[in-house]
Amino acid sequence: MEMCCILGTPYELTWADYNDQKGFHVFNPKTHKVKFVKNPNVLFTRIEYDDKDKSDLEVPTVKYQYVKIVVINKTNPYLFDKFITNIMSQSPVDLKITDIDHDFDDVDVDVEDLELEDTKTLITKFIDQVDSDLNKDKVKSMMIGLYLSALEVVD
Repeated sequence: MEMCCILGTPYELTWADYNDQKGFHVFNPKTHKVKFVKNPNVLFTRIEYDDKDKSDLEVPTVKYQYVKIVVINKTNPYLFDKFITNIMSQSPVDLKITDIDHDFDDVDVDVEDLELEDTKTLITKFIDQVDSDLNKDKVKSMMIGLYLSALEVVD
């Protein structure tokens, strides 16, 4: 007689679980051995897109999955559009595209022209801009209190 034991989470719940082997354990009380049974299903898939020196790209199966595409090189817009169309035709739950194919080496930023504000000011300005019937002074006080409490935990 075998007994099933769930240790940890047998399936992915968030992106934090990406690429983390999930499943459950089966314990045999006669032999005192534990066997891990891997869950073959994944919910989160990360794809690195790089069409440099390629004329066609393989599209993985992503039906009912959360998909993140990280664009390394996008040299052919038609090929990229075809790739995304193939992904979307599989009905993923969600699709996020991050394009890291940017060159910011030529960007000049004059530090003196930057307007920097402290966190408390940013919290106050944000709450002032929110369209709400709530007592904004009370919300600001609560959020700044939380911020200060978080700083104490970090120190």
